[in-house]
Amino acid sequence: MVRCWILNSRLDKGAPLATFEGRSYLQLSRLDLWTLKARGWVNSNIIQWMCNTFNDAPVAHFKRDFYCVSLGILETVIRQHNLDAFQNGPVLVYDGFGPNFGDDNRFFDKWFIPMCWKGHWWLYAFNVAQKRVLVIDSLKCEEPTDERRKLDAYAIINKVWLSFLHGRLIEDMSKVAIPTYERTLNGPSIAYASVPVQPNGWDCGIFVIKFMELWTEDCRLHEWDDDMLLALKVQLMLDIVMGVHNESIGQVRTLLEENEKCAHRNPRRNKKKEVKSPFTAPSTRTLMKQVGEQPVKKNRKWRKQ
Repeated sequence: MVRCWILNSRLDKGAPLATFEGRSYLQLSRLDLWTLKARGWVNSNIIQWMCNTFNDAPVAHFKRDFYCVSLGILETVIRQHNLDAFQNGPVLVYDGFGPNFGDDNRFFDKWFIPMCWKGHWWLYAFNVAQKRVLVIDSLKCEEPTDERRKLDAYAIINKVWLSFLHGRLIEDMSKVAIPTYERTLNGPSIAYASVPVQPNGWDCGIFVIKFMELWTEDCRLHEWDDDMLLALKVQLMLDIVMGVHNESIGQVRTLLEENEKCAHRNPRRNKKKEVKSPFTAPSTRTLMKQVGEQPVKKNRKWRKQ
């Protein structure tokens, strides 16, 4: 019933159905949740919600090991203003970094950094201590092309972009969060993780979410087919709306209470007469005797006298 309410196209598409606890700026509308439908492309608001959910999760995978960097931090700092002011050295202030950036992730040695480029989601796993970046991509398990290598080095075939973005951005983020971090001469090393390949062209976002939730360097993930991915998206939709982090869960409670009242107001009526045995039904003759009438004998003319 909750899923039908979320997917009801007659209701307001822009209505906020989920507001993250303690972060009122992070809201998910009905339209955002529709990106979790079949053949839907998961949008950035859903990924951002899950990053915050994982960071608050009481599990060792996120409490001790990984921190999910705020979604879009790479995109927000890649601006012309930053390019014009770039110098070949540590950059501690970027137009786009929030004033409290680094307050949380400085306590972690491993970071997850979601990235979207030309409609495709993938994930960077940065090991701060080893100064190594692992590219976790559900479409790129084979040997990457030169073009993709340049993109993963945060470069678009341009010398200014290449010098600015060749791994420097992640290291500068590390320097902001961890002042004792020492930058490398040529940027962190880049490797490509072996992960399951998505079976279609639209579920890259759900793969990124599952990678953040389950991936470790020594763990081999199972393959997900289309049916499993659809089930994961439906479950994720319900977990978001009915989860503990949703301050707007009162809407769901009201919906369930109204449905329960309707169920009590209109009880289901059973018009069938009770029978002694659940395996046999009373004959017509028995029913006629119960109402005080005798059954009428059929006139079978064809029978021999």
